[in-house]
Amino acid sequence: MLPDTPAYEAVLAAVGEGPPIGVPTAVLSEITYGISRFAGRNAALLDAQAWLGGLFDDGLLTALPLTASGAEVAGELRAERHVPPSGGPGRKSPKTERRVGWVLDLLIASTAWVHGYDIVTRNLRDFECIAELLPAPDEDSRLLVSEPAFAP
Repeated sequence: MLPDTPAYEAVLAAVGEGPPIGVPTAVLSEITYGISRFAGRNAALLDAQAWLGGLFDDGLLTALPLTASGAEVAGELRAERHVPPSGGPGRKSPKTERRVGWVLDLLIASTAWVHGYDIVTRNLRDFECIAELLPAPDEDSRLLVSEPAFAP
């Protein structure tokens, strides 16, 4: 989501219509991991990280912290389904990486859910699985999962 892209314009439009977009802190960890891992091969990633920080500074994005209740929900979900949905086409990462990613996905989903946010992701399979595990006494409390409405 870089400036002057459809993704950026979609974010600006969404923020203009309501409160800042919530970003679970586990997502920030994932972004920082990716940048740190690959910045040696692509220095532009460091610029992207600074730009992302600016979105928070400007109030377009807000960090959603992992709370005690969010951590408890994530732990309960992990106890119920301790491994991610089976790999499929395009899933080439090692099993250990998939499991680490699964735990982060549980933290991301539980954080969003306890703060009352929905999930927008390209990883529909994992997050729809998590949404089905979350308690939903009524339709309003269900975690909604959808794909971004813009191309990368």
